[in-house]
Amino acid sequence: MARNVLIFDESFMQRRIIQSMILANLDDINVFQAKDAEDFEEQLERETLQLVFFNWYVAKMDWNAFFEGKKNKSAGRTIPFVLLAANDEKKLILEAQGAGVKDFLDIPCSPESFADTINLLCNPVNMRKTKRYSLPATTAVFQQDSEKFDAAIINISQGGILCEMEYSEKFNLNKTVMIAVIVPIGEKEVVLNGLIATFTSITVIEKNPDFTQKKIRIAFRFLIVPPDTQPYMDTVLEYAEGLESSM
Repeated sequence: MARNVLIFDESFMQRRIIQSMILANLDDINVFQAKDAEDFEEQLERETLQLVFFNWYVAKMDWNAFFEGKKNKSAGRTIPFVLLAANDEKKLILEAQGAGVKDFLDIPCSPESFADTINLLCNPVNMRKTKRYSLPATTAVFQQDSEKFDAAIINISQGGILCEMEYSEKFNLNKTVMIAVIVPIGEKEVVLNGLIATFTSITVIEKNPDFTQKKIRIAFRFLIVPPDTQPYMDTVLEYAEGLESSM
């Protein structure tokens, strides 16, 4: 899942530099930019944001009133705001702290500092809607039309799977796939049949001597979990949770 980050600064050059620094180190980030207060308010309403970097000195932006309004909202998701300020701007930092800003980033700073800040305040693990589990020796069979492909499951959740498989030109990433997952539980096997899924991401983890793809790690999101299969899915995930609790 991509993380959405907004950069709010009136300077086009500053926004572009910050965006470049973020994208230099993180490959799962969507960067949005706001140039003024109106643009900022529109993007807050329109986009699902995980983090905002902002400049306090933006024309027609009353940050004290803005953060006071955020405090008064009893419901809704909290988005971390990171103030961009030079480390000698003590007065500004004190004013921002008084308004309720908790996170600051001294500028100028390195690209790694932006990456570290993003990973700290919007950790991808905490963004997951469903918990993932790794169960040894769990496998899957994918089917597209008349073609079948074997895979090893890296992790599984109510929402999808991550697996490894041999690369095949016959495997079509633009098509949905029917999946059967085979999970060893003790001396038995639980089979999750009829899962319909769509591809979400792919990574090449091994190449042939001629540099063509040999093995890939691929993630799928479930579109359909048949009602008859859901109880077996619940059993598998409860078993996985029990294994974690016993460690």
